[in-house]
This record gives sequence, C-alpha cells and structure tokens, in this order.
Amino acid sequence: MDDHSCRYGRLHSPHRGLAAIAAVHGDIAEQVGRKTGLSGTLNGDHLVTINPEDTCGEEARFVVECKDRRLSMTKTLEELAKAMQHARSPVAASSLGSPAHAVLRAGPATGKGC
Repeated sequence: MDDHSCRYGRLHSPHRGLAAIAAVHGDIAEQVGRKTGLSGTLNGDHLVTINPEDTCGEEARFVVECKDRRLSMTKTLEELAKAMQHARSPVAASSLGSPAHAVLRAGPATGKGC
C-alpha cells in the first residue's frame, strides 16, 4: 500500500509517518477518520495528542484532515472547522494527496486566525 496517499479505501496514510514522528516526541497519533466524534460525524482523519510533559500537563492536540481532491479555500476551512469540532481540537491541518490539490492564491490568506 502507498503510505503517502490520502485516498479513501487505502490506509490513511500520512498515519504511519505521523505516528513515527509523534512517537519520537512521546506524542500519540490516532486514526480517527472512521470513528464518530462529538459532532456525530466522521470528520478528521488523524488526531495527535501532544505529550503532557511538553505542555505543563495541559491537554494539547491537533487534528489532520486528509483530502485527495482539490477544494476551494472556503470549503477547506469548513472541513477543518468540522474536524476541529469533531475531535475537540483547537488546531487542524490539511494533508493533500497531491500538490495538484493545493489551493494557490495570491496575497494574504483571509481565513480565521490569519
């Protein structure tokens, strides 16, 4: 199986690489794409919980949403917002299956927090 694909039906993969990087730091990476979350949806593919020793005992986590298709910036931000709600995560990142799926834009980003 291709470990770099975000295609559904295959291993959601940046997982092996993400899990390996997380483990080095004592973080925990989970595949959550097929688990129903707080919002009752399946948004968010990977959840990384940061080692509490690195956060003064505070809970810190981020969710990664994999996409194997091009989305508009608005749709991407909507997907990330759903993933954050689903995983109770204050931070989300998008992982694309191909550079061709990237949203390229000129000028400053206008999404939340930018």
